[in-house]
Amino acid sequence: MERPLWNRIQEIYYSTLPMAQSERSAFVATACDHDPVLAREVNSLLEADDSSDGFLESPVFELALKIIASNNRNGGKDTGASLAENLVGTTIDQRYLVESELGKGGMGKVYLARDLSLHNRPVVIKVLLQTSQQDAYVVKKFKQEVEALARIDHPGVVSVLGAGKLADGKLYIAMQYVSGQTLRSQISSEGMNLERAAVILKQIGEALEDVHEKGIFHRDLKPENIMLQVMKRGPELVKVVDFGIAKVKDSVVAPSTVNDVPVGTVLYMSPEQLRGGERITAASDIYSMAVIAYEMVTGRRPFSPTSAPQLLELHRAGVRVKPIDLRTNLSTEAQAIILRGLSFDPTARYQSATEFGDTLAHALMNEGETAPKPRIAEPDSSTILNTPTTFPLPPTVNTNPESISVGSAKPGDQSRFRKGLLIAAASLLIVLAGGAVWWWAIHNGTKPDNQPEDQPVTITPPTRSFTFSLTVQKMRNGKKYQEPYQSTGQETFENDYKFRLNVSSPEPGYLYLFNEGTPQPNGASFTILYPTREINNGSATLGANQVMRTNWNTFNGEPGTENFWIAWSVSQISQLEAAKTEAFKHPDGTLSNESWAAVREYLKSKQEEVKTKIARDKTSQQTTVRGAGDVLVRMVEFQHR
Repeated sequence: MERPLWNRIQEIYYSTLPMAQSERSAFVATACDHDPVLAREVNSLLEADDSSDGFLESPVFELALKIIASNNRNGGKDTGASLAENLVGTTIDQRYLVESELGKGGMGKVYLARDLSLHNRPVVIKVLLQTSQQDAYVVKKFKQEVEALARIDHPGVVSVLGAGKLADGKLYIAMQYVSGQTLRSQISSEGMNLERAAVILKQIGEALEDVHEKGIFHRDLKPENIMLQVMKRGPELVKVVDFGIAKVKDSVVAPSTVNDVPVGTVLYMSPEQLRGGERITAASDIYSMAVIAYEMVTGRRPFSPTSAPQLLELHRAGVRVKPIDLRTNLSTEAQAIILRGLSFDPTARYQSATEFGDTLAHALMNEGETAPKPRIAEPDSSTILNTPTTFPLPPTVNTNPESISVGSAKPGDQSRFRKGLLIAAASLLIVLAGGAVWWWAIHNGTKPDNQPEDQPVTITPPTRSFTFSLTVQKMRNGKKYQEPYQSTGQETFENDYKFRLNVSSPEPGYLYLFNEGTPQPNGASFTILYPTREINNGSATLGANQVMRTNWNTFNGEPGTENFWIAWSVSQISQLEAAKTEAFKHPDGTLSNESWAAVREYLKSKQEEVKTKIARDKTSQQTTVRGAGDVLVRMVEFQHR
C-alpha cells in the first residue's frame, strides 16, 4: 500500500463519515473519481465502522492495513504466507530462541523468545509482516518505534534491547518482557479500587512526562497498551508499551510531517487526533490518559458512540455522565481533575502528564502527611482488646533558660535571651487567661462583652482519628506460604489468601466493621466483622490505643472488590447496634438485604457528612483516617483476582 493511496483513503473516509447512509455512495464515487480500487478500500472502512463495535476499539491504521492486505491477497485466498512467517522454534541472529506467538497486529507479529546470550532471559520479539514490509510508510514507522524506545530510558516504559533484520530481510525489534497483565484485564464493570487506581495513574503520568520530554507522543494510549508488572511487595509497576504509531519529533529516521490524517484507537483519541490535520502535543496523550482514568474509576468510558462522527459530536458537547454519578464515593476534587483532562480545547487541559497524574492520585487517595502512628505489633492472640491501656507521660520540658544552647552565643546574648523568654512567658499567660475567660463564658451561657448579641458562638468539633492495616497470609494449595505481612490493601490479592483487619484509635469509643463482599451466585454477602459474639463479649467498645483484630477471613468467590465499612464513634450508634443484634442471630454474622440497605444508607450519609482524610505510613503499612466529628466512617476497598 503506497503512502499517497493510504492518505487519500483516509481523507475520503473521514469526509464521508458525517454523511447520511443514503448520501455516501454517490459522494465516494465522485471523490474517488470512479477509481474502483480506491472506492473499494474506502467502502471497506465504512462497512467495518457500520458493522462492528470493535472498529472503535482498534487502531484505524492497523485496521486499514488488514482490510487492504486481505483484499489484495488473490481475491481473498490465503497464499500460505502467514504460515511461512511463523518463527516459533527458530533462532534469530543466533541469539533469540523463539518459543511462542503472543499476538498479531495489522503490521506485525509478536513472539516470546529467550535471550541465549543472557542466561535465557525472556524477551519480546516484534517482527514486521511480509505485506507490511512492502509499504515504505509502515517500514518508516517501525524504524521510528525503535528510535523512540532508544531515546527513552524510564522504568515506566518498556525498554528496547536490540533491533535488526531476519535472514529474509524482515525487520524485528527485541524488547523487554513484562511479567504481568494489561490494565484492561484489571478494570471491572464497577471500576477499580480507587487507591490502586491512584498508584497506577501516578506512574502513568510520570512515564508519559519522560516520553514527552524526549519529543515523543504516543498517540495510542489505552488500557491494552499499559502493562502492570507484578512485584512481590509494594504496588504494581506500570509499563507503557507499543510505540508503533508514536509521533517522533526531530526524527533521524524521517522528518516529522503534519498530522494530515488521524491515527490511533478511535475511542481513546483526543478531539484533535480524531479531526486530523491538527498539531499533536502532550495534551493529546493527556486526553487519552483522562479517558483511561474515567474508565478506571467508573468501569466505563466517558463516551459511548456508535460511530466516529458521533464521537466527535460527543467530544464537543462534553461529558454528560459525570464520574461521581457512577462512583458515589469519588471525591468532587477527583471528578473535576478528570473532567479537566477531558476538555475539548487542548489548552484547557493539564499540559504536564506528571501534574495530571500526581494531582489526580492525590485526590483519589485523599492523602495527607505520613501517619506518625507507631507500627502495630503482631501479637500471638486473635485479639488484644483485653490488653491494659497505658498512657505515656508527656516528655519533660527543661524550662531553665541557662541550660538552653542557642548557637554560638556572644557575651550579653544570654541576658537578652532571658528577657525574651520572660516576655514570651508573660504573653503566653495573657493568652491563656483570655482563653480561660472565653471558655467560662461559653460554658456558662454568656458571651464576652465585645461579642455582638446576634452573633452565635460557634465551636469547631474536635478532630478524631483511627488507624487500620491488613495482616495478609499468602496461601498455596490450602497451606500457608511465607510469613504473614502488613499491607495497606492497595495491592491486588489472590483468591484464597487469608487476611485480618487491624483497627485502633488514640481515644476510647465504639467501633463497627462491615464487609460488603463481591456478588455471589445467590446474591451479595453482607457481614458484620466487629463486634462479634466471640470478641469483647459482643460489645462495640474499643479502648484508647487498643487494637481490634478481626478473625482470619479469606478472599474468595468471583474476582472483584471487597468493600469494608469502618465506623468509629464517640458513643453507641443505635442503627448499627440494631444491625449487630440481627447479625448475632446468624452463625456467620450475615445481614438481610433490607437491614444492609438501611445500614449502608446510614454509613454513606455519615461518610458524606464528615469528609475524612487519610495518611499512610509506608514503613508500618498503616493508614490513619482523620475527620472533625464524633462519628467517622470510611469505606475501604480491597481487590482480589
